Amino acid sequence: MELKKNVWIALLSLLAFSGCGTFSLQMDSKMTQSVFLKNLQPKKTIYLVKTNTTSVDDNIGFLVKDKLIEKSYEFTDNPEDATYILRVNTVNMNANRQQNEARAAAVTGASTGIVMLAAKGAKDGVGGAVVGAVVGGVFAYAVADGQVRMQVDVVITEKGDESIDYATRIIAEAKQVHLTPEKGQPLLEEKISKQIAGIFL
Repeated sequence: MELKKNVWIALLSLLAFSGCGTFSLQMDSKMTQSVFLKNLQPKKTIYLVKTNTTSVDDNIGFLVKDKLIEKSYEFTDNPEDATYILRVNTVNMNANRQQNEARAAAVTGASTGIVMLAAKGAKDGVGGAVVGAVVGGVFAYAVADGQVRMQVDVVITEKGDESIDYATRIIAEAKQVHLTPEKGQPLLEEKISKQIAGIFL
């Protein structure tokens, strides 16, 4: 009787979770190294180099440029005329997606097993702990599948009496149940571009 009760609790938990797409969006962005520009130049001219070594296009370069123009920075096509050289490379965009899709296939089969087990009244003697573990796996996958990640390398060369190079990596993540890369990427691009522009006063 107790086993059957555990099965139904697990089943209800699974069904409840599958419909809880209203979880609030959570975003986080961290720099591996803080950057503090030392020789603050009166001339605000930037030469921007934007590259992308992923298979996904992004708009970070355009967003960074727009935000710095709002701060009265000017952009030049000649690095010799620039007081700052800003290099931005998108390194990673949602690299765990394929792994999550593989987990999804396995979990789908497991969750189907829960439904069948509940319908049979748990007569096969499968322990409630096992059922709970399966539901835990479903929950873990659903959360992971709703995570979109982006990593961007930033190198700034600050010209002065001596040129100074600064390097950091920005790692950003958005989490929400059922969040897709298509919906999450623009959010991360906005957050990362704001953080890059924030380095410049």
